[in-house]
Amino acid sequence: MKAKYVRVSAEGQKIVRQADFDGLIYPDICSGSKPFKERPEAKKLLSNKEITEVHVHSIDRLGRNTLDIMQTIQDFT
Repeated sequence: MKAKYVRVSAEGQKIVRQADFDGLIYPDICSGSKPFKERPEAKKLLSNKEITEVHVHSIDRLGRNTLDIMQTIQDFT
């Protein structure tokens, strides 16, 4: 099953640019400095064992620094 992770930083921002996708969408509204594992929708995404493929609009949606992004990718694999 495919899923897409979407993140915006503030309530007023729109996810439309990132959410063009046929499948499950997990949208978080939080700072990119918050570790991926601590974000509400990211937790749901990580716990869904039926997901075999994860899409993001750009890699910076997963985290603000390289170490957090690499840890997230490792968690997926």
